[in-house]
Amino acid sequence: MQRAALHPLDQFRAFVALREKGQGDEEIAAAFFVTPQVVKQRLKLAAVAPALLELYAEDEMTLEQLMAFTVNPDHER
Repeated sequence: MQRAALHPLDQFRAFVALREKGQGDEEIAAAFFVTPQVVKQRLKLAAVAPALLELYAEDEMTLEQLMAFTVNPDHER
């Protein structure tokens, strides 16, 4: 049996929770069997406006579109 992969937004939330508990990228990656690069990529979602995260959760935008918004932390823009 295999576990289904977490949705990227669920990964983001789990990674943030572990980061807040003091874990580093390597530790988080090991816990979820992903690379540290995936951890860094998901944690970039913290820079995205909550409204965009909601749209993504409702499948109204792709992960690639959402990641494009990580380059500017200005939520109004």
